[in-house]
Amino acid sequence: MELIPSKSAQFLIGGYEDDDYEGGYGIPPASALQIKNDLDTNERLFRKAEHGIYENLSRNGRFSAEWDENQMGIVVTDNQTNQVIWESELFQDTYGTSLRWSPKDESRLAYLRGKPGERSEFITELITLTIVDVVTGKVLGSYAGDFGRLEWSPDGQKILYEAPITYYGLAFTDAPCILFLNIGEKRCLRSIPRLVPEGYDLTTTGVYKWGLSNETIYYTYIYGKEGNWIGNLCMYSLVTSYIICPTENLEALRGMTIIDHDISPDQQFLYFCYSASSLLNDYADTAYDGVIKVDGSGFFSWKGLVQIGGPQVCSPSTLWRPLP
Repeated sequence: MELIPSKSAQFLIGGYEDDDYEGGYGIPPASALQIKNDLDTNERLFRKAEHGIYENLSRNGRFSAEWDENQMGIVVTDNQTNQVIWESELFQDTYGTSLRWSPKDESRLAYLRGKPGERSEFITELITLTIVDVVTGKVLGSYAGDFGRLEWSPDGQKILYEAPITYYGLAFTDAPCILFLNIGEKRCLRSIPRLVPEGYDLTTTGVYKWGLSNETIYYTYIYGKEGNWIGNLCMYSLVTSYIICPTENLEALRGMTIIDHDISPDQQFLYFCYSASSLLNDYADTAYDGVIKVDGSGFFSWKGLVQIGGPQVCSPSTLWRPLP
């Protein structure tokens, strides 16, 4: 058995966060483990595998970032010394919306701030994306744009983003865009919202995630037809600009939509949760776990979690076996 250094197990937690949870999207919060290797030391890391729980922690957990109580500033703490190592200046007439640590550089933090629009309480105006090195305090880049949900590429060189309105559970039918940090240019993937089956309308896209190679983006579609929905899980290649959808025409997705997905470490298989509810709902409904090969073959599914007094939902979290 491989020995795990004590620092690697600092986030080892078990059990549910809330046994009475009745949340949306069919996935209750749980504390299964995510296992990964540190890119620099190859040390085995254990982390709790629930969306959002550790978004305030840097890649290996050395630093944590928190908004102040009014979300008008950021405080970063060194978790080894429990000392504050960096604080932003207080924002003027703008508010923070998102914090994202680089998956490549331990000390690199991206954050968004902006102000509500004139006709809406949502933050959709004067949006700025700032990237800072919290150790040196140096601002590495500042970009104005229509930034919303952010996803760093694994190499830390690109940021995929959606429009800001997607933070609030509304439909997203525009093109997602990529900011290339080394040159400061943006490229929008306009072919993505144009891929619609005949007889259907695009309802929304979502759950955008990078592949492990920095050259592929995975995401979901929801199409509508006379009040009926159908889901799809697709891959966009930055090299060829081709879109491949392994779940296309999958009979199990009739009347169902995909609300979460994950790629295996060898990039040969896709896990996905498909449900009678959708990304646009705030309630849970009957859902199933599924796995399919990236070439669209070998699909199989199972019942994840049957709740007492609640709907059947997907497994609380998934865990791929790490590569040797």
